[in-house]
Amino acid sequence: MNGEIYVENVTCPVCKNKFETEYVKPEDCKVISQDTDFMKTYEKINPESYAIYICPQCFYAALKEDFLNTPWVICEKILEKRKEREELVKNADFNKKKNLYLALLSYQIAVECYKLRKNTSEKIADLMMKVAWLARDMNAFQLEREFLKNALIYYLKAFENESNLKADQITFLYIIGEINRRLGNYEEAKKYLSWAFSNKIGEENKTIRTLAHAQYAIIKEILEKKRRPDLETQLNILKKIDFLLPLSEGELRELSKNLDWKVYSKDKTIIKQDEEGDSFYIINGGEVNVNITKSGKSKVIATLKNNDYFGEMSLLTGKRRNATVKTTKETEVFILKKEKFASILLKNPSMANEMSRILVERKEKLKEETKELEDNSWKILSILLEIKNFFSLED
Repeated sequence: MNGEIYVENVTCPVCKNKFETEYVKPEDCKVISQDTDFMKTYEKINPESYAIYICPQCFYAALKEDFLNTPWVICEKILEKRKEREELVKNADFNKKKNLYLALLSYQIAVECYKLRKNTSEKIADLMMKVAWLARDMNAFQLEREFLKNALIYYLKAFENESNLKADQITFLYIIGEINRRLGNYEEAKKYLSWAFSNKIGEENKTIRTLAHAQYAIIKEILEKKRRPDLETQLNILKKIDFLLPLSEGELRELSKNLDWKVYSKDKTIIKQDEEGDSFYIINGGEVNVNITKSGKSKVIATLKNNDYFGEMSLLTGKRRNATVKTTKETEVFILKKEKFASILLKNPSMANEMSRILVERKEKLKEETKELEDNSWKILSILLEIKNFFSLED
């Protein structure tokens, strides 16, 4: 079924007015998609437009299950606030056939009625969410955003202050995180989504956990892109790399546009000794330890920080990694890969000569075993041949 509009005869519990109201059974409406905040898109009729019962005389409004079962104590409070609801209604006629305008207005009045009850923050938040969904459905995105903000306020209030919540804890954490994500509050969103997928309560709620993890990954990527330095900063960093000195300003600028960027959390391995690789890393913030393993024993031989780099031999020659590099704190790195460097090197193969010389000279300066001056000619030639072979450079 694609939904059918029913008419029900109702007696208002507040003013005893008898009236007819339209309603739709959600289970009869075919869902064609669902957003990550649980908004459903229906093939034909949207049952959310018919979810609120509202008396056209005293303008008491509530969800069907609450409207028909309103305690007399609440009825008295609602009757006292009738004039305030009349100001909201203005000239709207709820005796007419329901439309989107009347649906939105009925939600607004229902929220005011629920505020007169105790422990209804979760219900008010749900109503705010449904209004946000209706606004999204009509492409009124600014209106959607305002109601998402309101929904977030009441979800937080319910989560922090109320017991006997309808939604389970993981779903609550998820929806708070998801609303924050949609509003662009990414740090808050990360916090709540992380709690949702790492929460040990309710192990059976795997669907929400999976959804929370997916949204967390999206946010992490967005935040990393926001943190990424601009092209001028990247260019200035490349200018400090000694073996890239043979490149012109234009070539360095082109190279800066082809850098990848990544953030590694603490205690993450970036490269591993003896594994294959063809990428070069420049540290833009953070710290890493360089470890070498020999005879089963690992030893830290260097600590690299901002503007230091590693992996150049794998980039230029394709050699296996000669050390393991692991973060000691959150670390940002620029990554230059072979295929992006090759386009520049292939245009000017003679640069390989100068790069080979620089690499050998730097390597010799770092040696502590000897202070004797050595003839580096063969070493330069060896690296040059490896670079030419790796990039298929012609003589």
